[in-house]
Amino acid sequence: MDGYRLIESQEEVRKRFELCRRLMQNLQRASGQELSSLKERLWREGNTPRVSYVVGAVMARRIEQVDGRLKLLKTIEGGPQAFLETYLATSPPAEFGL
Repeated sequence: MDGYRLIESQEEVRKRFELCRRLMQNLQRASGQELSSLKERLWREGNTPRVSYVVGAVMARRIEQVDGRLKLLKTIEGGPQAFLETYLATSPPAEFGL
């Protein structure tokens, strides 16, 4: 299934957000030796099922729908933290939260 079809499937989007949340939690808890193995896992589990693409696209779509395209462009210019903060400020449903 290509990325565009994935984004349109609520079930597929939920799966990717859940995987993204798990990976982020593991990253926050990891230390030392764990970071090395986690780096490989992040690459494999984040890219193979297109997690980062789907989650990022859904986040961008929500920002644009709630705050408009100009706000979306400004958050992208502001970097990843601005993008994440702006997304969370849109009060996404819990299943699409990070």
